[in-house]
Amino acid sequence: MLPTEVDRDLLMSIEFKRFQFQPDVNADRRGYQRLVDLGWFRRLDALSYETTNLGEAQCAIARAACTN
Repeated sequence: MLPTEVDRDLLMSIEFKRFQFQPDVNADRRGYQRLVDLGWFRRLDALSYETTNLGEAQCAIARAACTN
């Protein structure tokens, strides 16, 4: 599976707290599951996710691309 622009946009829209985040309770989690499948996130429990090293690297690459 290859990442898409939608995957990168979702990654950039997330506000992390110590490399973790919780989407809204009513959020559609299919996009987050794609990021888990890509190896960018790890699911901690039913409502929480954590970035992986790969996810942190993708986030840094995406932010660098936005500033250029």
